[in-house]
Formats: sequence, structure tokens, C-alpha cells
Amino acid sequence: MNKDVIYIEPEDDITDILTKIKNSKNKIVALVPPKKSSVLRSMVNFKLIEKTARESEKAAVLITTDESLVKLAGLVRMPVAKNLQTKPEVSVPLVVNDGNRDDDVIDGEEAKAIVAEEQRVEKVENGGKTVKNTTEAEAITEIVANNRKFDDEITSEDLDKPEDEKKKKKSAVPDFAKYRKFIIMGIIGLVLIVGFLVWALVFAPAAKISVTVRTTAKNFSETVSFVEDREAADPEAGVFLLEEQKLVKTSKVEFEATGEVDKGAKATGTLTLKRNTTTPVAAIEIPVGTKFTLDGLTYVSTEKATLRAIVASDCTGDVFSGCTGLKTDITTPVKVSAEFAGTKYNIEASDSGWGPTGKGYTISSSAMAGGSTKIVKVVSEADIAKAKQALDSTNESEGRTELLREFPSGLIPIDASFVVKLGDPTATPALDAEVADGVTPTLVAETTFTIFGVDRARIGEYIEAVALEKFSGADLKEVYSTGVSEEADKNKAFIESFREVDKKYTAKLKSTVQIGPEVTDEMVADKSLGKKIGEVQTQLKSINGISSVKVDTSFFWVSSVPKDINKVTVEITVE
Repeated sequence: MNKDVIYIEPEDDITDILTKIKNSKNKIVALVPPKKSSVLRSMVNFKLIEKTARESEKAAVLITTDESLVKLAGLVRMPVAKNLQTKPEVSVPLVVNDGNRDDDVIDGEEAKAIVAEEQRVEKVENGGKTVKNTTEAEAITEIVANNRKFDDEITSEDLDKPEDEKKKKKSAVPDFAKYRKFIIMGIIGLVLIVGFLVWALVFAPAAKISVTVRTTAKNFSETVSFVEDREAADPEAGVFLLEEQKLVKTSKVEFEATGEVDKGAKATGTLTLKRNTTTPVAAIEIPVGTKFTLDGLTYVSTEKATLRAIVASDCTGDVFSGCTGLKTDITTPVKVSAEFAGTKYNIEASDSGWGPTGKGYTISSSAMAGGSTKIVKVVSEADIAKAKQALDSTNESEGRTELLREFPSGLIPIDASFVVKLGDPTATPALDAEVADGVTPTLVAETTFTIFGVDRARIGEYIEAVALEKFSGADLKEVYSTGVSEEADKNKAFIESFREVDKKYTAKLKSTVQIGPEVTDEMVADKSLGKKIGEVQTQLKSINGISSVKVDTSFFWVSSVPKDINKVTVEITVE
């Protein structure tokens, strides 16, 4: 069952304890006294506690191990427990109420029993000796007198009064300890209020003054030159340094192989060469690789052969005056192989139709055999050329995008200077190599991309100086925008017609500038510091060229522009 625990403080009196019992929420009220509690050393107080608990329909339980408190609790039949977890027990009272007297009054017999018990306890604690000098009659008289005195001082009306009235009755001096928390909170609140006022009136005020100036747009166009030598650059004279940006990128493109080659076996055989003329007389050499043809088919010699020279015995007639004919056959065999694979090179033996002719011999052949057909897909020159064209196109697009993405923000890129240099591409598989099933040929090349840039700040300074010289007048004394910006949507400056002749570069620098009357941050601040917002707007609008003025303050209570220039921001925009 739930219980309320009341921890009795050393400074608590009986009225505080009774009030806490009445105000408790649960039926069981556990009273936990301190080690030295004077308020519970009185039998009268125990009776008041027991009576208040009974009238409030609650059970009071004393939590203690103090023997004297346990015995006093037993006299009023109040349950006692050693701690909050122990089961409460009622100790046997020394004096039993016969039910014929008022439980709230201590009579002489009861007081006598109390004194006797206290003397017995003292004897036990002091080795059987009685230290107390008070006589039994005096103790009885004192207890009865205390009982009557307490009854006279504390009535039932007193017990029902609010606690603050009881406090007043007990002491006329206020307890400042109970108000300490409120005093501290009040001091903290006051400090916070003062701090806020100092911050709000001294540190918080700030203002932003936005001024719009009427300007005139002018088209800017000047011929400028560029150099690659830093020492030769002269931005004020329109000679700017070219800064090269480079990107090396390995690119790859896949392509389809369309070439076909017969990878079958080549037919082979033997030719027989026979001299058919007396000229030349000298030997006729047939080197390796000599081509012989028959009906459009070509065969190539695979070994060296020689038709020997003509001697006198070979001739009919005088060899020295000239052979009129050959009486001896002079022949030589020549091994050949078909130029290409294929079964069409397999032919029967033939004694005629072979070429070349007019070489001093005739040609006959054995049968050519062993040729077979196996058509495979290979990489052709046309395939590589087509892939290279695709690689060039992809390279240029991707390279330009990547190079410009990494381009320094402080430089203006010169688009016309963009150059792509493609390295020697490598095909895999190589030219005329067979492409296996499931393999996609690729072409890989290392490409170098270069583009020139020029310092953006130097370009802006040059445009401003030239624009002031060309366009300034009575109402046009300040260049508010040169058109040069790192933001692409705001940048109006660009370089066109870039060309190079003998390492000399020229181009057209173009932009749109905004020029108008002179309105500076210092001028705006000088007419605004320490003044009311309305006064600031009136004075600034009176300046020629200012079309609108807006003053934003840091907080709604700030009605003036601060006197401190560090707390004022000036923003000048053009229209």
C-alpha cells in the first residue's frame, strides 16, 4: 500500500508535524525523526500525533530504532518500524487504558508508570545505578502540569488554523530563509532586465541602408592583345597575360568489327620452270616471294630457285655467234603456296596458262592442294577510322566540359583558344586481328586539352578605366558595373575573334558597363549616422542619381541609424 513519508526536521515543532499529517494524501503516514529530536521527547506530543492521525482517518507509523521513542510510541499504541521497508509492529504499552477515561489526558497513574519505566531504563544503561535525582512525585507533578499547560496553550482551534497564522503566533520575527529563493530570483531578474536594456540600447542597434542609383548601360568593345611572357604583360595598356589550363585525359570508345578474313589453310604445290629462249644466257634467279598466277589465282614461291646459265653444249649452232635453239631442257622446281587461304586455290595440274610470261621460261604445275576455308571477323582499317572519328567527337565534348568545370574562378576562359590534341590510338584487338565471339573491340587514346584564360580582375580594371575615359560626363562619373562577374548569369564580359599570328595574339574584349553619378559608401554614411530613419531617406533621395532609399534596422525599437560606422552597412545597387 502507498504511504506518505514525513521527514521531521530538527527545527520542526509539533504544529508543523500535525499539519503535515493532515495534509498527507495517503492513509498511512510514516514519521521519520532526526537523530536528536526534542519535539518527540514529550508524551503529550505523541498523544497529539496519535489523536490527529485518528481524527484524519489515517495511521501514523514511527520509523526509528531509538528505544526511548519506541517506548513512548507504545504508550499511545503507535506502530513502529526500524526502517521504511520493515513491517510495522505495536510495542506492548506499559499502561493499559481501561476505556473509562479520556485518552488525550495523562493521569497520575499513567505518569507514574512513565517515570518508573524511565528510571528502569536508566538503571540498565548505568549499571544498575540511578542517576536521576527527580523524585517520583515531582516527575508525576511535572508531567501532569505539562499536560495541562499544553492543553491551555494549544486548543483545537489552534490546530485547525492555517500554518502561517501558527507561525505568527509562535514567533513575531519573519523567517527570511523561506524567502531567500524569491529574493535571489528577484535579484537575478533585475540583473537580466538591466542587461537586456543595455544590450538593446547600446549593442543591438544596427542598420542597413540600401540605395538604388540610376545608371546608363553602355556597350564596351576594345581590341586587346595577349602574351605568354609575364614580363611583357601590361594590363593598363590592354596587353594581358595568357594563362594556359591543361587537361590530359585517357579516352576509350567501343566499336564493331566488320572486317572478314579467311583463316583457313593455304593450298600448296610445285611449279616447274623451263627455259624457252636462249636469252639471257646467264642464270635466271627466282627469289622467295615471287608471284605466279593462273586464272586469277595467285601463288607465291616459298623458296629460292635458279635456272642455270646456258653452256655451249646446250645450244644448237655456235654458242659464240649465238644459239639458234636449245637442244637440252634446262628446268628447276619451285615450291609455292596460295596467297590466301581457301578451297578455291585447290587446282589440278596444268602445263599452260601460268604467268608471268616473257621471263625466259615456261611454267607448268603439279596439282595444288590443302587449301581450306574459315571465315573469321577481324578489325579492319575502316573500323579503326570510324572509331577514331567517334573518339574525337566524344573527347572534345567531355574534355571541354571537364576543363571548364575545373577552370579557376579568377580567370576568364577564351573559348576560341580551346585545342584538342589526340595521341596515337590503340585498337584492341589490333588491326587485322581476329575478334573472338563475345569480345567488343575498343579504341583507346590519350588526349590533351588546352585552353587559355586571362585574369578576371585585370580585365575588370581595364574596362573601368577605359569606360570612364570614353563615357564620363557631367552626370556620368562612376562605373558601377564593368560586366565582369564570377557568376555566369551576371557576367557580361567575353572575348571573341581570338587569333594567333607568329605567337602574337589579339582579340575583341566586349562587355556591358553601368555608369552613373558618383554615389559612394562614405557619402551615404556621412549623411546617415545618428539620424532618424525618415530624415536619412529624405536627405539621400535629394542627391542626384539616387532613385530609392531603404533603411532596415536590427530591431523594431531602433528608430535611428547608429552613430558607430561599424554598425552600419551600406549597399548600393544599380537600375
